[in-house]
Amino acid sequence: MNDPMEGVYNTSKKHITDKIFDQKNKYVICSFSHSDALELPMLWGYYANGYKGIAIEIEYDGKIIYNINNNDNINNCIVKVKYVEEIEDIDNSNVSVPKIISSKLKCWEDENEYRYLTNSEPSGLIKIGEIKTVYFGDPYGSIYNKREIVSESKTMKCYNEYVKYLWQCCKNNHIEPVLYDGYQKKKDLPDLPNEPKLSDDCKPRSNQNTNGI
Repeated sequence: MNDPMEGVYNTSKKHITDKIFDQKNKYVICSFSHSDALELPMLWGYYANGYKGIAIEIEYDGKIIYNINNNDNINNCIVKVKYVEEIEDIDNSNVSVPKIISSKLKCWEDENEYRYLTNSEPSGLIKIGEIKTVYFGDPYGSIYNKREIVSESKTMKCYNEYVKYLWQCCKNNHIEPVLYDGYQKKKDLPDLPNEPKLSDDCKPRSNQNTNGI
């Protein structure tokens, strides 16, 4: 969670704090944004390293709750995040923990966030929906001297290698890959080799223990 005030509330009663703390720890959260968020450079900056990352589109056909009441039983469903002007005051124990953990201050409203919530004890991975599309950020994609910029940047060189490698992984798993630079979407990747590979300079380095003297 990137909002330091997220999940925070005001109360003067310790038993309420203890109850809420215990219930909050039972929930598993997975955050999403509405599809409109794809068009916001700000979110690519926050969550995808300035277009050097990906956005994953999923198809979800389950229940969506837009307004949470204190007595609602929220489990294994998606809720719409509510954006509020100020932190909520709580003075009784009849409080909805899902309501608390699906509220954010209004300054985060552009994220247009939805959250999958479950308080079931997970026995492994939780399937929420089907991956439909993977959008790969394409920094400098619409700039005429992109090749010159990439040739001078090891970061961009490695990023482009990863894009080609993951692009083929998507194709192999029947997931649509799309290149997006903030202005246009491209469904064809130029210069895609038959078997994309990562160069030694771009391969992840495993943690190795070194002996000190």
